[in-house]
Amino acid sequence: MGIDLGVDNLATIVDNTGLKPLLIKGTRLKSINQYYNKLKAKYTSIIRNGKGPKEGVFNTNRMISLDRKRNNRVMDFLHKASTKVVEIAIVRNIDTIIIGRNVGWKLEVDMQKANKQTFIQIPYSTFIQMIRYKAERKGVQVIDREESYTSKSSFLNHDHIPTFGEEHQTIFSGYRSTRAFYKIKGSKVLIHADVNGAFNIVRKHVKNAFEGLERKHFLQAPQKIIIMKNSHAKLKASA
Repeated sequence: MGIDLGVDNLATIVDNTGLKPLLIKGTRLKSINQYYNKLKAKYTSIIRNGKGPKEGVFNTNRMISLDRKRNNRVMDFLHKASTKVVEIAIVRNIDTIIIGRNVGWKLEVDMQKANKQTFIQIPYSTFIQMIRYKAERKGVQVIDREESYTSKSSFLNHDHIPTFGEEHQTIFSGYRSTRAFYKIKGSKVLIHADVNGAFNIVRKHVKNAFEGLERKHFLQAPQKIIIMKNSHAKLKASA
């Protein structure tokens, strides 16, 4: 089973069973961070108004409370999402989970400027650790794999997948035509872009992982999974 990590789709999950890819949506996590950033900027503006670079305070009890509440909500979401990942692996009889990891490259190459702050604020290493210890308790191995160029390479065309930092002459067979889809050049074939990346993460680690599966399995529309929020009150720091 391969997992591509992101923002709108926190975890895109594929495997070699022929079943549908899955998208664990990260939009609620993104909303938590966006609202936190808005309040943090507001409170910072108030306490720093008219102050020099080294004058006045830089933090307040209200801001500390805001940080704590935001962190608690993020951790709650990640615990639920990691539990869901392991449940999927067990149901699909998966013995190995391969997770793409290379945050620095992803920020530099793949990410629009507006999303970088949100991406940085999601503790992906913590998420991977949660998946690892929960999976290993169930006898499922977890491997985190360098993921560079997995989103640029065409899985369907078996493109060579280089490693970031090394010289290469690779000409990729497709490109990300929209936010959601990867398009094969010279054809009308589209594959979900994050699904393409997740398949390539597995292929970069085990080249023949998908031998025997028909092409139609890789073109299935992914199924969305929404992690339900708890009953906590709206993120708002107390006075």
